[in-house]
Amino acid sequence: MLAAEIEAAKQRELIAALDKGEKAVAESHGDLLIAPELQPGDVELLKPWIAWCRDKSARSVPAKVWCVAAYVLDRHKQGIAESQIFDELGALKRLHDKWRLPNPVMTAIVSAAIERITQTRPPRSWPKEDKALFATLPAQIRHRIAMREDQRDKELRRLQTEYDLKLKELKPKDEPKEAVTTEKE
Repeated sequence: MLAAEIEAAKQRELIAALDKGEKAVAESHGDLLIAPELQPGDVELLKPWIAWCRDKSARSVPAKVWCVAAYVLDRHKQGIAESQIFDELGALKRLHDKWRLPNPVMTAIVSAAIERITQTRPPRSWPKEDKALFATLPAQIRHRIAMREDQRDKELRRLQTEYDLKLKELKPKDEPKEAVTTEKE
């Protein structure tokens, strides 16, 4: 019993020494410790995560990577759009940044879960070599690139349609043919 108490006291002393050392390191690099604030919509984006953690009896912050991966898969099963899931993961990342905690989102296990739910293809306009590189990118980056390319293509089509309509307006309309009269000589 006494040995266990002594061991516990040693553990507390070690933890206190480590905390003190880490605090000193952090203070010596204060310029690196500027924590970003949450974005305006982040509180709403975090509500499903917090509710999921409460239902599963899991800690929401700091998040365990396997919990984040399971959350991604569960949200996908619920029919939540990929872009919404990525927005929620972004809010979770910012929450961890705010409290200077390790980012649980950009990890191998979460990336594997994201791989399961995404079917992002490289943009059609890309050359073959770039398409091969596209496959090596993390799923979140591939998704963002594909989304931006899709937005660009839609805007380009809209502008082309607008251009065609303006061109038709500027084109002289076919004038009605006047009766051709020939004079008899």
